[in-house]
Amino acid sequence: MYVRFFFFFFQAEDGIRDAQESRGLGDVYKRQVSTQSTGGAPFWVMSPWVVCGSYTGVFVCACVWTFVYACLPRLSPRVFPAYVSWSSTERVEWDIRCVAMIHAILICPLAWYTATTPELTADKVYGDNYAWYTCASIAGGYFAWDLGVTCLHLSTWGFGALIHAAACLAVYTIALSPIFAYYGTFFLLWEASTPFLNMRWFLLQYGMKDTPIYFWNGLLLVLSFFIVRICLGLLVSYDFHTTSYELFLKGDLPWQTIVVLSIANVVLNSLNIYWFGLIFQGAVRAIRTSRLGGNAHRHAE
Repeated sequence: MYVRFFFFFFQAEDGIRDAQESRGLGDVYKRQVSTQSTGGAPFWVMSPWVVCGSYTGVFVCACVWTFVYACLPRLSPRVFPAYVSWSSTERVEWDIRCVAMIHAILICPLAWYTATTPELTADKVYGDNYAWYTCASIAGGYFAWDLGVTCLHLSTWGFGALIHAAACLAVYTIALSPIFAYYGTFFLLWEASTPFLNMRWFLLQYGMKDTPIYFWNGLLLVLSFFIVRICLGLLVSYDFHTTSYELFLKGDLPWQTIVVLSIANVVLNSLNIYWFGLIFQGAVRAIRTSRLGGNAHRHAE
């Protein structure tokens, strides 16, 4: 089963390269070498983008995220003394959520900037630039790390998180070909809700459930999740599927590529809808509990 999956996955990726060569767009790595030799920018400026613009960049970024994760058990007790009193499961979850928080804060502004660049807005299918390769490498490296950590702690995070990490890794690995960079940057904006989700857990760890900051953070979580993952996510996904179907009818893309990316998109949107349902139910319960508590307090008076 796994052999068939990887064969199918890389067959889809190879099909992208074949389609690009037939369109005369050239290979991304040839363009990178050409950019360095033409002197469009100093080599010391271009080289970091070139490194991040390859599949090696995904591996390097995955190593960086792993290094950050490995440093947190030493750094967290110095900043948050209560860390040492938690169970091993709580400490691991704290470390994982800290890495997710850093990634979200870093990737969202970069993704927004990249999505508005003229190269991507002019060509939603094959448009690319160095900002995109950096963005995709950072995100791909994070999702590779996320997949590994989720596998190690599957009992804590569940199969939903495992499927999410695997689907995201597949999407951003294929997208480095490059393909659908425009849509890929908008889907990374889903991470805008992640800081509020993790902050909720952090506040619970410190017993701040009944504080105003917990209430406002919960409100921002519901709003951000609904706006970026449901509204924006479904809107951009509709545009993506429409474009993919048109390319499929024209024969501009191999069907394997369209199937892999389309299934991944449907799965991720389904997870977002499911998770938003859980978040919304939790918000409703919190409001009801707050009202019951207020009524009981008034009756006691």
